[in-house]
Amino acid sequence: MGADLAIFVDYVVRAWIDGEKSADTGYPLIIVNHRVSEEPGIVKLAEHIDGAFPDIPVTHIPQTCTYRSITT
Repeated sequence: MGADLAIFVDYVVRAWIDGEKSADTGYPLIIVNHRVSEEPGIVKLAEHIDGAFPDIPVTHIPQTCTYRSITT
């Protein structure tokens, strides 16, 4: 479809073959941690619940990536 690169969530790319295919074809691949990819939506959900139920305390607990791996 003419994209310049592919962006995947880490639970989709699980095997070494995906990285190798990216390297062999020269098609860039960005892998984003699952928790990190969902964080903006969870923040909005907490805001929505807080606004809908003002008498109930709502606490958003930020999620972070459990690892860091960057290669070129």
